Amino acid sequence: MVLVSPDQIDSTAREFEEQAQSHYLTSRENHRLCVAPESLYLPWEEVRCRLSAQSPLVFKMLDVIQAGSEPGSSEPRVVRADIQTNRGLSSALRQPRAKDQLLMPLVDWIQDQQRLGCRVRVVCPTQSLAERLVSLLRPYGLQFARTEGFPAEEADPGLPTICLGRVSSGFVWSAEKLAVVSEEEIFGVRQLRRPNPGRARSARAPGFRLAGAETRRPDRARRPRDRPV
Repeated sequence: MVLVSPDQIDSTAREFEEQAQSHYLTSRENHRLCVAPESLYLPWEEVRCRLSAQSPLVFKMLDVIQAGSEPGSSEPRVVRADIQTNRGLSSALRQPRAKDQLLMPLVDWIQDQQRLGCRVRVVCPTQSLAERLVSLLRPYGLQFARTEGFPAEEADPGLPTICLGRVSSGFVWSAEKLAVVSEEEIFGVRQLRRPNPGRARSARAPGFRLAGAETRRPDRARRPRDRPV
């Protein structure tokens, strides 16, 4: 058995396990159909013990290095492309909390990234969603710069920026001091509900017509009127 970067496997497995447990608790609280994670797969600690018992061959990924381009240069140039996802942030936002603290994980995330010197970009697909986010975060004391599209590097690093656009998911690129979060990661993926004509029909009492029309029950046959002889 071969394992590549076991530390990364461990952190990814723990992150997935926490996310699955969070989704399960949220679904159960909302009375939706759900299955306990432990009934679907083994806990990571048990899997880790089983892997260790197999005495696997472990490899660790090395940093990509490139020798200096100038003649006689011996100092290597290290290129790091470590990009982190926002799964932890999305999971924290799904946790139940007080009404006035619903977006506190996002506020903490923005402030943490700013303390690390990152430029924070919040991506919203429409102007109305951007305005909604600004109004929701105003009670937390956050102020935003706004721009259409993605701003240049010389944008004010002291303020998080709301950008109009679309990204599949956010990320944190520490090497480039860039932290991006999407509106869907904050509020979740919106589901469009299509109108159901059958539901509107079933809402009316069976055997009756719409208002304004003649109302009668079909199970009662119309009796012919008595005609004079």
